[in-house]
Amino acid sequence: MLRVKRLLYILISCIGAMLLFATSLNASLAQIPTNFAAPDFQALWARTDFLIYDGELSRSYLWGPEPFTAGVQEPYAQSPGGKRLVQYLDKSRMEITNPQGDRFSPYFVTNGLLVRELVTGQLQVGDAQFESRQPASIGVAGDADDTTGPTYQTFGSLIGQATENTSKETLITRSVDRAGHVLDDPQQPNPIYTQYRVKTAVYEATTHHNVAQPFWSFLNQTGPIFDGPGQVSNGRLFDPVYYATGLPISEAWWAKVKVGGQTKDVLMQAFERRVLTYTPSNPTAFQVEMGNVGRHYYLWRYGN
Repeated sequence: MLRVKRLLYILISCIGAMLLFATSLNASLAQIPTNFAAPDFQALWARTDFLIYDGELSRSYLWGPEPFTAGVQEPYAQSPGGKRLVQYLDKSRMEITNPQGDRFSPYFVTNGLLVRELVTGQLQVGDAQFESRQPASIGVAGDADDTTGPTYQTFGSLIGQATENTSKETLITRSVDRAGHVLDDPQQPNPIYTQYRVKTAVYEATTHHNVAQPFWSFLNQTGPIFDGPGQVSNGRLFDPVYYATGLPISEAWWAKVKVGGQTKDVLMQAFERRVLTYTPSNPTAFQVEMGNVGRHYYLWRYGN
């Protein structure tokens, strides 16, 4: 009997090893892009986005398929020599402000407060140093030739409209257009947006803004995480929860936005570092997406 059990154990172990090898092979089918300016940038990207890039997973990118710039040395007063290494991706910018810092800290690599800069026009070049520019007149979401959806400049007039809501779960019917005209009357809600039944989820006391339920669920999701060749685990995509987005700096607003050549209803909310969009007509896995803040910021800052 002991011999039979031992044989069964060996057989099960072999099957397990075969499955592990298959998983390892599967997770290594595509080469991780090598055009990252630092190994820390590559590792952070791979954690959430490699499995999408590799075709193993269907969900929206947190950073983008790969960097669209080389490493850039940008002015930052508190970095060695007054410059820090950054690199731009569709959804954000990765930064190493202190190369001598704790590499095991989740904040060794940060992603910039790009949305705050875009909506205020205050380009940050140090912890307390800024250059004044015009807020970005670039559409927050949608096609490049869209003329209906709000811009970052539009959101600049909305970030101060904080509303405390300790009761939670309030139906979101407020809307805004490109010119900044708002409809925010709970007594006469827009029936188009009422039908989606999207509500607030939590109130962030630090910035005095509510987070919409689809965005809160997105920020708290768990799923497959790439830990290295052959190493895939299940974990939180955002840890800490506001790591990638920063805190909310606006309420969530509905808007008519041209996406893929079609005008769609899109809920959008500005956070310090990212913009989140919710498009009810999209497939479920892509209803909540990160806006192309990295692309928009690079265009605003460098003009090409």
